[in-house]
Amino acid sequence: RVTINRPFPCGSNIHQNPLFNLQTMQRREQFSDAQLATNSTAMEEFWYFANGHTHGRPDCEIEYSAESAGAAHAIGRVTCPPDGATDTGNHPPYKTGFFHKFLGNGNDVEGEYKQGISRLSQTQCDFSNDDSPQPHPEGIRPSTEEYPITNKESDFNAEGGFCSMPTQFLNTVHVGSPHRVPRWVAITEHSSKLWSPWSDYQSECRRTMSMYVPLELLTIADVELPQSEALKKFENIAWDGYDTIDSKWDSCTVGCAIPILENRLCGGTTGLSKY
Repeated sequence: RVTINRPFPCGSNIHQNPLFNLQTMQRREQFSDAQLATNSTAMEEFWYFANGHTHGRPDCEIEYSAESAGAAHAIGRVTCPPDGATDTGNHPPYKTGFFHKFLGNGNDVEGEYKQGISRLSQTQCDFSNDDSPQPHPEGIRPSTEEYPITNKESDFNAEGGFCSMPTQFLNTVHVGSPHRVPRWVAITEHSSKLWSPWSDYQSECRRTMSMYVPLELLTIADVELPQSEALKKFENIAWDGYDTIDSKWDSCTVGCAIPILENRLCGGTTGLSKY
């Protein structure tokens, strides 16, 4: 189930969010990629701020957020170098690449996911001390006999900060429990720190409503496909380099060249049909 007909702000919505530097419009340095991978305090504070408007400390649904991040990374990739400095002040030259490349044959999508999340789970924390698992030094995922890091894989350990968080009630969230992922989606799909008003250019209907995606999919074959120049561009590269980190989809440029305010929902006159 997803919520539709929500207010459309026609701009950023981060002005009351302490995760962001409002001058640069980027995350604050204390919540950089490298900090979150190595500093458990930074990791729990990040999620306290992100989820605190619906769930207070020392919960903030961090366990569901951690599992969802791990699930995405199990089939995901590091396209751009992670930013920021680690808890020791260093910035390691992290490798870009996939978090996990499937060690198997054929198109076994479920098997690939299970293998990937198992790898992330096994290599997430340093378990030298079972009572106090720690993030791996410098946020670097270890290469193991079962899962050696290949030249197509990243060594960045994004989930490291979930190990031995000082105040979160679970202390350590060990990724690998898939039941938490759909709950995270249900919790967050209609959640916002600050709701923007409806745009004057949106529908006159000012009521959100639920759409049950599985029911919609039953008749999706009967829906006529829309046509636009933008959609044709999308279709032409839809599968370009999906199994690489070097394709038309990948860019490390900060910002977006799309003139989003030309969207007719924001009062634009030309629309975005060419983008």
